Amino acid sequence: MLSSLNFFSNIDSMTAIQSVSLPALVSGRNALIKAQTGSGKTLAYAVPLLNYLIKLEPPITRSSGSLALIILPTRELAIQTSTVFSTLTRSCVRIVSGLMIGGIKRKSQKASLRKGINIVIGTPQRILDHMHMTKSLDLKCIRWLVIDEADRLLEMGFERDVRRILTSLTPNLGSPPDSGLFKGPTQVILLSATLT
Repeated sequence: MLSSLNFFSNIDSMTAIQSVSLPALVSGRNALIKAQTGSGKTLAYAVPLLNYLIKLEPPITRSSGSLALIILPTRELAIQTSTVFSTLTRSCVRIVSGLMIGGIKRKSQKASLRKGINIVIGTPQRILDHMHMTKSLDLKCIRWLVIDEADRLLEMGFERDVRRILTSLTPNLGSPPDSGLFKGPTQVILLSATLT
């Protein structure tokens, strides 16, 4: 993963949000992070998330299913986030991220889900659509839940959709199925430009 970080050539030191967030997230704590767009917040949660997935024993593969869910308010932000994860996972081919947004054919997204996606990145409406219409999207083993730009999700009217996603995850957030690989509670990270 360090070689993948070198791809981000403009990084010579951690941003303020990264230096505060990384230790907490690597230690497995839930977090409420106040961060503006452009503050380096995606790497602040992406690096600890990938660190967690890389260290899982036995090592995960595509067939391990979806272990992380990242909810974002817009397709543009979801694409940017997906690009960061694709770059970071280049050196770790067994961990796969997938993009679930409108504007991309649902059929191709379903095919990706059938092959196996460990990190689901998407907008609320498309995630809900796949939850109801795609049998291969199984979120019962989610170990990381990231709600990015939570303030914008609410401003844009996605509160109901996010609540529906969270309701489907709620039985597993505190007590996940004990399958050996997925021990411990789901880690929840909420990011917002404003905290009110």
